[in-house]
Amino acid sequence: AGDMVAVNYSGWLQATGALFDNSIERTAAFTFVIGAGTVIPGWDEGVEGMAEGGKRRLIIPPELGYGELGSGESIPGDSTLIFDIELVDILVPAVAAETPALVTAAPNEPPPEITGEEITLESGLVYIDFLPGVGQVAQTGDTVTVEYTGWLQESGEQFDAGPFQFVIGNEGVIQGWDLGLPGMAVGGSRRLIIPAELAYGENGTGGIIPPNATLIFDIELVEIPTTGP
Repeated sequence: AGDMVAVNYSGWLQATGALFDNSIERTAAFTFVIGAGTVIPGWDEGVEGMAEGGKRRLIIPPELGYGELGSGESIPGDSTLIFDIELVDILVPAVAAETPALVTAAPNEPPPEITGEEITLESGLVYIDFLPGVGQVAQTGDTVTVEYTGWLQESGEQFDAGPFQFVIGNEGVIQGWDLGLPGMAVGGSRRLIIPAELAYGENGTGGIIPPNATLIFDIELVEIPTTGP
């Protein structure tokens, strides 16, 4: 837990055998930090203990996947999921991954004061660009590398921080990230205020994020190394 890992994977619905997602044909492996709560709980539990170059099949019950609501049109409610996962690389060991992401965010302190125009999207997501970027602009489908810090809005408690890489719009992160990153420019920093329905909903996750929690993330867009499918 705490390692940033790169994996290749394929995912099926157990009930029908339908393939709903895979990373094999993409330009880059999927990356995430184990235990950070940015993937479904079944992945956080199931990938820990794998060795580089190994392959593992995960059979994930609904309560560790997408629950009674499912996800999009491809994953119905109450679905048991099957994933074949290959651990390609451990990119950042756990000690490094726990380093706070932004110089403006002190460890274990509430979100710092920022200035900028507050934009509210139709989804309910709020974002504030407090440091404009000057590089390439991120779009849905891009693979992006970010530094981030996350807090619970209600208590101001910092629950996570670190580097991360993901594909925007690939449903590999919470919906608020997929909606909140497009339009950012490389080198820029953006605050996302994410309502519970775009994050971990009424269930919360991992004993870290309580039910119905609004989350605050400060995100720096470091790089757009490749373009997604």
